Amino acid sequence: MRSVFRSLTLGLGCLLTIGMAPAKAPGADLPDLLFAAVQSNPSLKAAWLEVAASGQDLEVAERGRWPVVSAVMESKTGTVTALPQRALRAQQALWDGGRIASLVSESEAQKKVITYLYHQQQQQVFLSVVTAWQNVMAAKERAATAQRALLRLQEFHAQMTRRVEAQASPRIDLELVQARDFQTQVELSTALSSLANSLSRLEQLTGLQSLRLPDALAFDYFQPMLAAWITQDIQIQDLGLLASKDYAVLRNQAEVELARARYATKDAEKWPQLFVRVEQPVGKVVNYADTRLSAFVGLQYTPNAGLSNLLQAQALLTRVDSSEQLVQAAQREAQEAFENDREEMVSSKAKVSALERAVAGSQAELASYLRQFQGGKKSWLDVLNAVREQTQNEYTLTDAKTAWMAAAYKYQVRAGLPLQKVTPP
Repeated sequence: MRSVFRSLTLGLGCLLTIGMAPAKAPGADLPDLLFAAVQSNPSLKAAWLEVAASGQDLEVAERGRWPVVSAVMESKTGTVTALPQRALRAQQALWDGGRIASLVSESEAQKKVITYLYHQQQQQVFLSVVTAWQNVMAAKERAATAQRALLRLQEFHAQMTRRVEAQASPRIDLELVQARDFQTQVELSTALSSLANSLSRLEQLTGLQSLRLPDALAFDYFQPMLAAWITQDIQIQDLGLLASKDYAVLRNQAEVELARARYATKDAEKWPQLFVRVEQPVGKVVNYADTRLSAFVGLQYTPNAGLSNLLQAQALLTRVDSSEQLVQAAQREAQEAFENDREEMVSSKAKVSALERAVAGSQAELASYLRQFQGGKKSWLDVLNAVREQTQNEYTLTDAKTAWMAAAYKYQVRAGLPLQKVTPP
């Protein structure tokens, strides 16, 4: 699945396989946001143009196998020993020690490097979009939690106002409600500010304007199913195998191929070149009237100063060993990223399960404290503390959910998998 998916990403990105419509601002879900980032990100556009240019460079290198055609037209001046030349020439290499073949291999490896670099940059942009999406979701859910807390406090404010007017409770209890109300308003304002900033960041990454939150971005029934399925799937995956197919690893492997091809090119320069040349004089040249077609077989050898090409070849061979070490370093880094995603998902799943029970318990505790307050067994401060505890548990649950979903999406991005709302087991 991964190889098929990678072959489809060479155009506009790795999300074309899931049948998305063109990016649109209102109602865009996460796959649409990633697709919009591919379409509008200037750095990705520039990187893709470099891929196209590398393809043209490869074609140029392949045409090095063609004969070299030239025309020489000199004036009729000179001496007996230095005659002007007027001729059409075509020279074809017969044997060059493999230099042209290694130049073609060098261009092919260079194209691989640039292509994988494009996908690597695309992956980084996708991860940035997922992080921004996570911040949007966290701020959105925290704002919703703060609004629910304000509604509860407003009800308590009205209830306590009646009790104070009836002299059933001291006025300090009303001031306690007001203080908690102001504190929650500050939290709501902070969440809304964070939401606005996160949306702005998301718009910058995707190029979308006036982005609004559709219902698809909410924590609906399907997203926990997706997160749970991905968390289960990653625990049975061979992370070493996934890391070996990471774009950073593939790019470094292509760098090794490029270094070997450069070494082969430089090594080929130590050999002479055997060629055939055909020459057709154009018109009469001074005292010579013979304009018949001529053919030559020649040997050409041009060593660098002090035979430095041998030392240059040795230096390139050393760089091959250096590039191979970078492949191992990149694979370790990629595997560490996959392991971090796995640990984040497993840990967040456990946190979500525990926090859901904590939220349910704090709700039951608040209801119990309200009944006990009515019976004179709990103070009003105990009730407000129970409200605060429930709100804090809901905040923490929101953070755990967003971290869980973001880790699942980041894993999909790194693994080169298509993002969907729900993937059936």
